[in-house]
Amino acid sequence: MKPSTASLFFTLTIAPVSSALADSPDWTYVEASYLDSELDANAGGDVKPDGWELAGAWQFTDWAYVLGSYSTQEDNVESFLGGDVDLDIDALSLGIGGIWSLNGSTDLYGNINYEDWNLEVDSSDNDEYGYSVAAGIRSVVWQGLELNAEVGYIDVDDVFDGEYTFRLGGIYSFRNGIGIGVSYEEIDDLETFRATLRYAFR
Repeated sequence: MKPSTASLFFTLTIAPVSSALADSPDWTYVEASYLDSELDANAGGDVKPDGWELAGAWQFTDWAYVLGSYSTQEDNVESFLGGDVDLDIDALSLGIGGIWSLNGSTDLYGNINYEDWNLEVDSSDNDEYGYSVAAGIRSVVWQGLELNAEVGYIDVDDVFDGEYTFRLGGIYSFRNGIGIGVSYEEIDDLETFRATLRYAFR
């Protein structure tokens, strides 16, 4: 029996759209990002470090995942005493989180993380430890286009003394697992823009 015109129309149009709408956020991936930051140093003037970040996550059950990231940024700034000062910021974050699926394309999540921040100003090296917590939403809104928003709290000795965080971004993922995206993050006086290349294991 030959397919009817109506069924053929459904196959060619409605079915692909339904498949696209069923996409869900990827929770097992690796990514590399370029970082461009700005720190309001008050009387010392603005500090604008840049650098890179490696990050990833692994979903090991239907509702749980682990995540981690390492970033390094640097800048050469003019000291108020005269001369230039080299600034290096290295940050390591390791955590575990949970996923709550709202529907086939939208997930709520939360995580708790161990934080290790190293600030080096010329020969002065300051290594500080602490923790952070975050909660957010990730949603595939259209054929691989994901939007995400996150709020959190971070407490790292002598770096962030109990500060709230905010992050907003988007990523477009292709069918082969490769994705490109941008995001904006704010932690007190530190603002960071990211340009990201991601590979998701599907």
